[in-house]
Amino acid sequence: MPCGVRLRGSHLVSECKGVLVVGEKDTVRETLSKATRGVVSVGRRLADGLSEHLSAVFIGDNVKDPAEQSIRCGCDRAYLAEHGSLCEYDPDLYLPVLQKLSEDIKPRVVLAPHTALMQDLFPRLAYRLKTCVVTDCIHVELDDRGAALLMTKPIYGGNALAVYRCSSSPHMATIRTHTGLSAAPAVDNQGEVVRLDVDTDLHFCRMKVTNRIREELNGVKLEEAEVVVSGGRGIGGTDGFEHLRELAMILNGALGASRPPCDLGWVSSLAQVGLTGKMVAPNVYFAVGISGSMQHLTGMYESRCIVAINKDATANIFKFADYGIVGDYRAVLPPFIENMKELLERKV
Repeated sequence: MPCGVRLRGSHLVSECKGVLVVGEKDTVRETLSKATRGVVSVGRRLADGLSEHLSAVFIGDNVKDPAEQSIRCGCDRAYLAEHGSLCEYDPDLYLPVLQKLSEDIKPRVVLAPHTALMQDLFPRLAYRLKTCVVTDCIHVELDDRGAALLMTKPIYGGNALAVYRCSSSPHMATIRTHTGLSAAPAVDNQGEVVRLDVDTDLHFCRMKVTNRIREELNGVKLEEAEVVVSGGRGIGGTDGFEHLRELAMILNGALGASRPPCDLGWVSSLAQVGLTGKMVAPNVYFAVGISGSMQHLTGMYESRCIVAINKDATANIFKFADYGIVGDYRAVLPPFIENMKELLERKV
């Protein structure tokens, strides 16, 4: 199959081992994405266990800063593939870069955050490298001999966990957001940024961006919020979500929802938390009018503290909640919101 990208020059060091992280940048802040920081943390742990190097690769336009930040977060080397034509994700351009790099440095393990981009790119890369990939992993570790990677992921809608072992090399996995502890910048960490000389041939591009619609984000990003206030079908409609939105704003948090309110158009689909939505792990998660289906729990079970409000005392959500209130949210939330306002005013 023809290649849309050619890597020129001889910048690569001959390696037959190590861990490679395929990183992404936060397109809003132009910095290393939070999801990539978590994967770097996981990769650092694996590399230390193997006594091998940790590398990262960044593809795109203006990705030098995220590459340098990955060094400060623990990477020994960061590969930089920058070109104006790489500013938009195109598998015909991104895939040859990763294939060529992987064949040159021969990493033992290749990791990436479980994002929409990597869900598309990683299976393609695994096919090119004649190996397999396990997606949406919540835990990865080396076996007792350190010879194989054990990859754990939820199956059957989150009702069970499966552990996979790959007999081919490299071992490839995408890591669910929030699974790894976010790597704190290690300012004394020493590493090198290796710039790849990329020559693109747009003749092989089969995808063209004709339009872009950006939805404005008001407030805190759901995946990064320390507090998430989510509502379910029990909220009853659009008006009910205004109470939740108010509480989220007071606590400097984000508004979330289970799937039914999103399907019914009560809130944006971008607020959906769960197996088919976003994965969150805030310090506090309010589940209001949410029954607690496994599909929803899969997206928020890593929350440090879960507060459930439901008028059904038998709701499944109470089995997972740290604090539970049995009652109608219409009666519970207004006085709670007022008390929170008073407490915050006292602090000021």
